[in-house]
Amino acid sequence: MHPQFKAVNTDRSPVHLHNIRLTPSLTKEGAHDITFTHSSTLSCLSQLDYSYNPTLSSNQEDLTISDILKTNTTYTRVNVKAKIIQQKSQSHNFVRDRTFLTNITYVIADKTTSIDLTVWGEEDITTGGWYFITNVSVRKFQGATFLSSTRDSKFTKITCHESVCQVEHTTSQNLTADIIGTQVNVLYICPLKHPIPDMPLSTYKVHCEKCNTFYISSCITNYTHGTLKIKTPTEIKNVQIENKFIKSIINVPDTANIDTIIDTLLELPPVRMTLHQNNITHIETIKPHTKQLDIPNIIITPSPTESSTTLFPSHEDIEQFMVDFPENTLSPSTSTSATTPTTTTSTIPSSIIQPTKDPQSAIMTSHFKK
Repeated sequence: MHPQFKAVNTDRSPVHLHNIRLTPSLTKEGAHDITFTHSSTLSCLSQLDYSYNPTLSSNQEDLTISDILKTNTTYTRVNVKAKIIQQKSQSHNFVRDRTFLTNITYVIADKTTSIDLTVWGEEDITTGGWYFITNVSVRKFQGATFLSSTRDSKFTKITCHESVCQVEHTTSQNLTADIIGTQVNVLYICPLKHPIPDMPLSTYKVHCEKCNTFYISSCITNYTHGTLKIKTPTEIKNVQIENKFIKSIINVPDTANIDTIIDTLLELPPVRMTLHQNNITHIETIKPHTKQLDIPNIIITPSPTESSTTLFPSHEDIEQFMVDFPENTLSPSTSTSATTPTTTTSTIPSSIIQPTKDPQSAIMTSHFKK
């Protein structure tokens, strides 16, 4: 019957509902809800005795959080102005029409008190910001009241300088750990957020049964989630990690298989993370120490003792050596004299030539002496 209800809703057709059941209203005290059962029937009418009022279904009250907690009914749509205090957890699910949606739970507060808010789908929400939130639904579970976003919910960021009530942050744990094990699941989602089971990674097109449509494989996105086994200096424990946080520490292409994702996670260096009830709400890798050592430029200047062991003399040493010889000793004709024998002698400075045990070097040394 659902397609028929959608059709009369779109066309605004008057209808007559037969054999319905009335139950106490979940949204308004003293009223009743209409339950359409398997034995109920629907027929269209040509007209009604009154005109359609489109504003009736969109009248929500602006309430404080304290007033919301006093509400005895559930599924009531309300508007609230509040500050986002803390993110508690992130998860995902398939709603009734098999559409895939993520959900994030926040703690919000105003000047009266605080309450949990579950936001379905992708919303640009910043922790610490003030928002005017419309069309959120009041829900009750196990005696606790919380708010849940709907398809009609809107989050408008506002500037507000009001003080909020004293809110005790729920227990979060900051730690540094090594990833020593992991279990990863990958969901493949079509452009209309329907799951693709048994996704083939090497084909050009993929069929979505829910859409009854073939899509190009590159249009299919993946959503990863799983469990990390981490080791700290004091314990080993399992923590839950969702797609956003996996993709914040590793690159996960849409065509990546599970083995590749697991291998990449296990190869990571130690990570810092924030946990709330074993759910990761923040994670980052600790980069390895890559600081380059500062190596100074060292200029080596030979000491006098080192220069004395130089095998080959410098050009300056040779010039100094040549100056030590008198000019008349350089000519063979004047090398000896009958009347005045030359007694001037010159030696090669020891700083130029030193003995060596290397035979080849000895040959070169003796050649130089000549």
